[in-house]
Amino acid sequence: MSSAQHTRRDYAALIGQRGYVVLFHRAGENHCPSCGKSNWIIGRTSAECAFCDLAIPLAEPVGPEIHLDPETERKA
Repeated sequence: MSSAQHTRRDYAALIGQRGYVVLFHRAGENHCPSCGKSNWIIGRTSAECAFCDLAIPLAEPVGPEIHLDPETERKA
């Protein structure tokens, strides 16, 4: 198993231990739990509402060790 898969699994386990957590999902429509708007500034590990500055973690973070492209994961 690649280090990217371990990192993603570890992150999912960490989020799962916290209980109820609002997460930003890249594939869905996300409304801010604070102001209700849906304009976001998206980083590698979190997304920030462009109106009220509320930051929430990404459901699938992207970083140097994490790839969302399935073709890249198959080659690793």
